[in-house]
Amino acid sequence: MARIFISYSHKDSTVVMPVVDALEQEGHQVDIDKEFLEAGDRLVPEIEKRIHQSDFVLVFLSRSSAKRKWVGKEVFEALKTELQEGKAKIIPCIINRPSSSIFPDAFTKHPAYERLYLDFSDPSEYDDAIKTLLERIRKNKSTGFDGEEYMILDIDYPKLEIYLTGPNLSWEKNSRFMYAEALRSYVLFGFKRDNVGIYFKHFAVCKEKEAEKIRDIISSHYEVTGVGSRDNLPGKWRIWFCLRDYPIVSAAKNNKWTN
Repeated sequence: MARIFISYSHKDSTVVMPVVDALEQEGHQVDIDKEFLEAGDRLVPEIEKRIHQSDFVLVFLSRSSAKRKWVGKEVFEALKTELQEGKAKIIPCIINRPSSSIFPDAFTKHPAYERLYLDFSDPSEYDDAIKTLLERIRKNKSTGFDGEEYMILDIDYPKLEIYLTGPNLSWEKNSRFMYAEALRSYVLFGFKRDNVGIYFKHFAVCKEKEAEKIRDIISSHYEVTGVGSRDNLPGKWRIWFCLRDYPIVSAAKNNKWTN
């Protein structure tokens, strides 16, 4: 039997809970916040642990879930484990069409991330959607991600803008190389090194008044280079850093890719 994590908005409970009941009746272990979280639990570590332990992550997409920050973080935490383990586990379930998806463009455009969406939006086809879901979990087949390019940054601080950059990007911001926020880290995927250049570096954008605190947090895992620089947005500051597990070259302390 499979272990399944449920990512959803509480406003969608009337749609989600019958799915949970059907999964449990099949003998699957279902992790849903109202059942495993208790008063006093450390929220982020508990959710993080259960996502990592899951075989599948059901993400219920709706106008409500698209606005819920936790759903986005849970999705990217699940995506991070997919990349690390080399297999897919996310199953997107549509309740209604959100105006903006919590999934990045690469999630649907990149062949390795093609998903089979299950449609729970039509009440007349609800039972068929549950049957399709149960059959997919029963087969327990997943897509491989061998050789996929990705990077994970262990920075436990929320709402940062973090960019990978290099000479081919003029050492500037590019939305395609902006990290997504997971639960206690940031993840970037679906990119090509050639688009960055032979050398690369990272920078985080934060409020100027918070720069010293953010610099200390980043320096606990990575090598911060200098005091930083002013961003092109008023009141914002860039903190430049390089990764210690890649070669650090030149006086500018840039990283260099390795094979």
